[in-house]
Amino acid sequence: MIRFYLHVRITKTHNHSLTAQCNVFAAIVTERLEIVGCCLTQTSKEYFHSLGDTVTLLCTLQKETNPITWGFQFNTTFIIQYSTNNQVNPNLEGISGRLSIVGNYDLQISTIEKNDEGTYKCGTNINGQLRQHFATLSIVSKYISLNVPKKAK
Repeated sequence: MIRFYLHVRITKTHNHSLTAQCNVFAAIVTERLEIVGCCLTQTSKEYFHSLGDTVTLLCTLQKETNPITWGFQFNTTFIIQYSTNNQVNPNLEGISGRLSIVGNYDLQISTIEKNDEGTYKCGTNINGQLRQHFATLSIVSKYISLNVPKKAK
């Protein structure tokens, strides 16, 4: 029999992003093998931009020995890999020319299109601990119409 134990700790950082640390442990009871585990550290940030803008999605992770990858969450279970380290995936039809890796493995998207809206993930594995940063890009209108009443005389 295998039993799984899950410990989750969520904290709010000074810049209002959430950090989730998740430890998963499996104990194989019949063979008396106690702990097999993995760890996850996760942060997130939201971005609001208009069509045609250029946005830089910040990766809060530091590269050590393993590569940092960027992906786009196509649906709840599938992520399209956009880059590994400084290399943009050249097989991305219609978008690879608008992507670049800048700064500390940050993903820059130029001339934002409606299809760019969604959740992006940069991730790496450091000493057996999976670290991920999620960036959510929302498309907003450049112009907001405000109705301001005229001052009565």
